[in-house]
Amino acid sequence: MKHMNRTLAILLTLVLLCTGVPFAFAEDVTIVDSGTCGEWNLETESFSDDIYWTLDSNGVLSFFGNGFVRNAYIARDENGIAISSSRAAWTNYRQEILSVVFSDGITGIGGFMNCKNLESVFISNSVTAIAGSAFSGCSSLKSIEIPDSVVSIGGNAFSGCTSLKELTIPDNVTSIGDGVVDGCEFDQLIVGNAIASHESGSD
Repeated sequence: MKHMNRTLAILLTLVLLCTGVPFAFAEDVTIVDSGTCGEWNLETESFSDDIYWTLDSNGVLSFFGNGFVRNAYIARDENGIAISSSRAAWTNYRQEILSVVFSDGITGIGGFMNCKNLESVFISNSVTAIAGSAFSGCSSLKSIEIPDSVVSIGGNAFSGCTSLKELTIPDNVTSIGDGVVDGCEFDQLIVGNAIASHESGSD
């Protein structure tokens, strides 16, 4: 297991170097856990390997592959009734996650609600959508840069992010849900090219 952790740590480092993702190298970083969280396959009752995740001993949760990152999947029948559900294993580490990194190929992100110790997020230029409540309740989140590739942000995406003092929503975002920044108190909130005034509890 120790040898495998070392191998995964080296692999992660090489991937980050190739993708240009910023990271701090630490010699003693090991992989705490890893797995897949692509689409849920009802027949095999498992996640596809389209998206692979790792959590290292520095609290960095990284996602690689192609597709939309979700923390849970619900399969429904033809009448819309839920018949099966599963939750991605990385959700067991909500309190250990300090930083989240999305590599090129990830197209949408969601499912980080109430990661209370999450401080920073790196979003690649392949991401086009931030799901509703994606980072809701992440009260320690201090740094997140939304790339120009993002065109939609769901409701309550950053609600309750009380440590987030600056946020810029790019011009390319054409769809914004209700209550995106409810409960936040920004020093600077920029929507498009205009600096918007913001009071706690407003959109």
